[in-house]
Amino acid sequence: MIKNIFIGGLIFINLWIIYFFQIKNQEITDLERIIWDLNTRITLLTPGKDIILDDENNPNCLTRSTYYWVTGNSMEPLIQNGIDVNVIENYYTCSGKVSRWDIIVFELNKKPMIKVIKALPWDIIKFESQQMFINGEVMKNSVDEIYYFSQSEVNLLRAYLQNDTLQSGAFFVFWDNISNSLDSRKIWAVGIESFLAKVDGK
Repeated sequence: MIKNIFIGGLIFINLWIIYFFQIKNQEITDLERIIWDLNTRITLLTPGKDIILDDENNPNCLTRSTYYWVTGNSMEPLIQNGIDVNVIENYYTCSGKVSRWDIIVFELNKKPMIKVIKALPWDIIKFESQQMFINGEVMKNSVDEIYYFSQSEVNLLRAYLQNDTLQSGAFFVFWDNISNSLDSRKIWAVGIESFLAKVDGK
């Protein structure tokens, strides 16, 4: 019995050693470098798989599909604590296509952030009763909860508006957890040049 447990333990350790070197021997992407360097609460689950993006405007552009395990509740209920997500690195560089409700990974002060795009360039943005209205509709999260803004947050975001229109190149991004405000209410607008990846399938 003890012998079987010992042999099983050795097999388990050997498998982890093989898996570790499979990951480390690959080319390190910007996203993986940031995650490993900072020991964030995003854990690499599988080695990245290079894929060619099927895009008519850039058919040979190389992206990488990788699964990450996410902990924390800042993106709940859209992304639940403890689930794994498929992250497509280099997606925006290849496609250039950004859509409302895209879940993106971007770099802020050398730290990876995951947020939802709510407002796009040329959207009409207005603030009333501490709420944001995008093209006439009040901004809500994935379960129709309304975001609320302090006056200082409104003043900060209005810096990106001209005649109530969001400026070119600026995106407003938010956590889905409306009570957790480390998003555009605090970090301002985000430019596409900071986008590292798109979270697929959400």
